[in-house]
Amino acid sequence: MAVVREQRGSFVTELARLVRARDTYGVLDGKPDADILQDYVRKGGKRDLMAELALETTDAVRQRVHLFYEAVASRLERLIENGQVINVAMELDPEGFGQVVLYTDWFVVWSEGLRDVPRRYLFDNLDQLEALGQSIVKEGLARWETCSKIAHLLPS
Repeated sequence: MAVVREQRGSFVTELARLVRARDTYGVLDGKPDADILQDYVRKGGKRDLMAELALETTDAVRQRVHLFYEAVASRLERLIENGQVINVAMELDPEGFGQVVLYTDWFVVWSEGLRDVPRRYLFDNLDQLEALGQSIVKEGLARWETCSKIAHLLPS
């Protein structure tokens, strides 16, 4: 049975760690998390409806959302101490609709339909980003704990 650790650290810290890991040229070295995660926060912290309506699902948006869910998977891996790797599968169409699934070899940890992606993954501040990330991690942990109790019933 998996050991679930007490939650330490924050989702924003994990996301910043993953963004730094993709920085092959060291441009982000020494920058605070808030600067690194500026792509997730609306400019000026306010909603500009007309500007948001013009947003498209570009490769940068896809990468930003995929990295968000990779941070969720990474937090879950750290909290569930059983050596399982949690993978992220995501598909988005050009209009911003799609599906994301976090899974291990035998279990779907999280699954969600995505819509209006360019706007839904822009936050007013980092606290909103933290809240969404932590809520998904919490739900994934609850699902993991419930299913690990019945995992011994599965054929091996």
